[in-house]
Amino acid sequence: MNPLLVVFPSAGDLHADRAQSVFTLDHTDLRPLADRPLLLPLGGTGKLPGGLGTVSFTGVRQYTVLTLARDPGVPVVLAAAVLVLLGLLPSLYVTRRRVWARSTATDQGARVELAGLALQGKAAFADEFAELAAELGRQLDRSPRSGGGDTLDGVAEDAEAPAGSPSG
Repeated sequence: MNPLLVVFPSAGDLHADRAQSVFTLDHTDLRPLADRPLLLPLGGTGKLPGGLGTVSFTGVRQYTVLTLARDPGVPVVLAAAVLVLLGLLPSLYVTRRRVWARSTATDQGARVELAGLALQGKAAFADEFAELAAELGRQLDRSPRSGGGDTLDGVAEDAEAPAGSPSG
């Protein structure tokens, strides 16, 4: 590492009577003292123009800049992130599945068709679907073949009717 100090000698009013950032010094009332900057290697010394003195580059010190900040919105964002994650947790344990039933009239009565879809736990769903089909078969065997009472046809018509409309 070969550090080099670059000095732009100037004279005038720096307005040091008011607070300023070193990165945005008001140099409107300063005039340059030389055409070129002074270039000083480590350990070097240079003379300022006009006999104003000398400048020495004696060493380099390492330092660390730490910035402390307080953001009052962080706890709110953290709480929201925790709630989102807690809301997602049940989806890892709940199996999503769909079952469709369709009943169509035939000469012998009604034909009932079942279909199912499992996005997770397909092996367990196959057993549940078989149980559901068996239970539906037992319910159909006990339902009246004609006349009053609830039949699967009535259930299918109720399920197909839009919400708020009377079923026929």
